Amino acid sequence: MLRRYLVDSSIFVKITGLFLFALLSFLGFSFYFIKDQIEQDNQREELRYRYFISTISPIVRESRDIDVIYQYLDEFGFKATFEPRIKEQLINANRLPPNFQGVFAKTLKTDSGIYILLQTEKNAWLFKYSPKNSFINFYVITIVVIVLLSFMFVLLLRALSPLKVLHSNIKKFSEGDLDISCRLGHKDEIGELAQEFDNAVKKIKALNESRALFLRSIMHELNTPITKGRLITAMLDKGVAKERLDSVFTRLADLIAEFAKLEQMNSKTYKIRKREFILKEAIEETRLMLLVDNSEQIIVENENDLIKADFELFTLALKNLFDNAIKYGEDKKVYIRSQMQNLIISNSGAPLKAEFSEYFKPYFKENNSQGFGLGLYIIKNVLESQKFDITYEYEVPSIDEFKQRIENVLRKFPYIIATIDDKIVGYVYASTFRQRVAYNWGLETSIYIMEQFQGNHLGVKLYKILEAILQKQNITNLYASITYPNPQSIMFHTKMGYKKIAHFTKCGYKAGKWLDMIFMEKMINKHCIPAKKIIYLPDMPKNEIDEILDMYSSKSA
Repeated sequence: MLRRYLVDSSIFVKITGLFLFALLSFLGFSFYFIKDQIEQDNQREELRYRYFISTISPIVRESRDIDVIYQYLDEFGFKATFEPRIKEQLINANRLPPNFQGVFAKTLKTDSGIYILLQTEKNAWLFKYSPKNSFINFYVITIVVIVLLSFMFVLLLRALSPLKVLHSNIKKFSEGDLDISCRLGHKDEIGELAQEFDNAVKKIKALNESRALFLRSIMHELNTPITKGRLITAMLDKGVAKERLDSVFTRLADLIAEFAKLEQMNSKTYKIRKREFILKEAIEETRLMLLVDNSEQIIVENENDLIKADFELFTLALKNLFDNAIKYGEDKKVYIRSQMQNLIISNSGAPLKAEFSEYFKPYFKENNSQGFGLGLYIIKNVLESQKFDITYEYEVPSIDEFKQRIENVLRKFPYIIATIDDKIVGYVYASTFRQRVAYNWGLETSIYIMEQFQGNHLGVKLYKILEAILQKQNITNLYASITYPNPQSIMFHTKMGYKKIAHFTKCGYKAGKWLDMIFMEKMINKHCIPAKKIIYLPDMPKNEIDEILDMYSSKSA
């Protein structure tokens, strides 16, 4: 906790904390030092008082000369005083006997000092001794040190205050604002740092302006022949040549427009304007951009899903994704469906030959591929500018492979399939969690439900069947490994009684990025000692399994 606080807190918080620590430490030291001095002085005064009491009586008794007694009292620090109340109190205490001859001494110790009354038959004189323990010097030193510490603290904060201005300007710079000035007018290291940063900003601004001017000039020069080409094409007679030329010039114009928008995003000058729209609206716009007239080429399952994004950039990304899906698909079609918060765009094409991350590089092309190699580069930049992510999957096992997987599981544990109208809509199974014998009582679960059947408690039903059978098999622990973040799966497993027990950071690599994973755990049986023997599925009575299946089965599953 303290280490994280020291790392994450600002330098001003750290300095303030250090100042308060130093101030409180000094005040604590001063308090105990002065307290110790007071105790020592009190001890000295107590010893002095006892010595005085033991010596004054013999002197008064042996010397009848009042001047000698005065001299002794003066050497001891007593001074004549006039305090009627104290004097009256001492006179009335132990009154002198009648016809007393000589000098009688009476003492009184109070918080303010020591009093002694010298009394004869006719007169009485009062003297007082006041301790000279003054701690004014200690208090003055304490106050001076506190003032100096506070003064140094204020000076240090003032010296570092330009960092706030510099931090604010750096933040504006990171957001694309180059109209900033970081000159502070200081000659110290912070001032020099601000000066160098200001020079760098000015150079970057000049480079950006030069770059923008160069790109505008290039695009203008490119647009001119494209416009001329379109005019010439318009004069041609209808035919294949005219259509091809028209398509080429249109494609070049679109590509230049995409370059311009991409340049704006890369230079942070494009302002993202997010709004809500339905998927159908974006797909219709993408159809127009692709000039796709055949409605059967773009197949959408849930076109009324709500999306919040920059409409122009989002349709630009869709256009490139659809274009690639249609271009490289075996049936020249693109399929769009939504799953939770994900938009899945697929085709029936062959798998990618290179790592998915390689396709994000500009001008990357596979052998004999069409286009300029900029499609996914544009898509990635467009999606990242809106905090979206893109992944790629190609995982379709053959029927034989799938059969073998099921058979391997069924040798020991259940593999339950849900069907509706004789169509498989989901499945769940449990498999070995660790290979060693000691871990046989813990299994890892896996579940899949088709999207259109999610949310109708089918997954809950499948899990309950699985757990009921595994309880009969004497399994104690169930584990679910989930790619993180995945709020829907985490919520589902939490509802089923699972608890998060582990978080693995960047332990999986897929689609060009490192992924986290969490483990969730559920106990379904008591941990007996000795452990109960595991009953594998082939050894279980068939009627027990049938009872469990009948309990949860229905017409719909």
